[in-house]
Formats: sequence, C-alpha cells, structure tokens
Amino acid sequence: MPGLRLVKIIKGNPTTQELELNYNGRRDAHKGDRIQWVINGNSGVHSIVEILGKGNWSAIWQSLPAPVGSSGVWRGVLKTTAPINTEYQYLIRWTAKANGDVLTQDPLIRIRPTGVIIPPDQFFLVGKVITQLITFLLMLTGISLFILWLKKRKDN
Repeated sequence: MPGLRLVKIIKGNPTTQELELNYNGRRDAHKGDRIQWVINGNSGVHSIVEILGKGNWSAIWQSLPAPVGSSGVWRGVLKTTAPINTEYQYLIRWTAKANGDVLTQDPLIRIRPTGVIIPPDQFFLVGKVITQLITFLLMLTGISLFILWLKKRKDN
C-alpha cells in the first residue's frame, strides 16, 4: 500500500555543498509512494530551489517533485509501475541563505518490492533484536522459576 516517505534535511554545509539527510543519502520507497522533502529548522538550509533527476528519472514519477505552495516542502508521487530494485540518483539544488549561491547534493531513491519493510542491509539488526529479546525472556523465566523455588523451600 502506498505511503509517505519523508526526506528530512537535517543540516546543510555550504562549504562542501553536502546535506545531512535522515536516511544517509538513500531513501527506500515503494511503487506509488509519496516522497516529501522537508527542511528542519536551524538546519542552515534556507530553501530548496529545485529537485532534478539524472538518467531515466521521469520514468518513476507519476508527478515530478514540485513545491507544495509556499511552505518550503517539496513532494512527488512515484508511479505504481516504477521498476523495483532500482536506484535513481537525483539532485537537490538548495540555498543556505536568501539570494545565496545555489548548491547541489546528489542523493538516491531506491524502489523496493512492496511488503519489504526493512532493507536487506539491515536484516542483521532485526536478528540481533530478536536474539536479545529471547535472551531477556529466558532470563525472566529463570528468575521467576528461582523465586518460585525459594517460596516453595520457605514454605516447607
């Protein structure tokens, strides 16, 4: 089911032209998703001037990224027919201050198969969390059994 994928601009560095984004430069998305670019306050980024694609960029968009009114937010909608397991590089052209130089950052959008919630390169984290949860539950069970044993021993 299509959803909303945020690209948060956390910080901008006018010297290097780099933007710190909330997803380390590669946004995973699904067919039909809305992608929304938002500038965090105190990020050092004044505005997004434009969002442009490289290569076959227009092939993935139902509606190309465009400003949402005068809010500073940009939004685009991916096609429901966008090819999966493909990465698309694009450009965020931005300014650090009003009437400042236009700077450029080139992140990626990766179209993932529907139903994939966790990117494959993060599956190991899920296994680690599950292992820790099982360990915790076993410890809790052991402590509970020990307490029951102590109570029985005290009663006898």
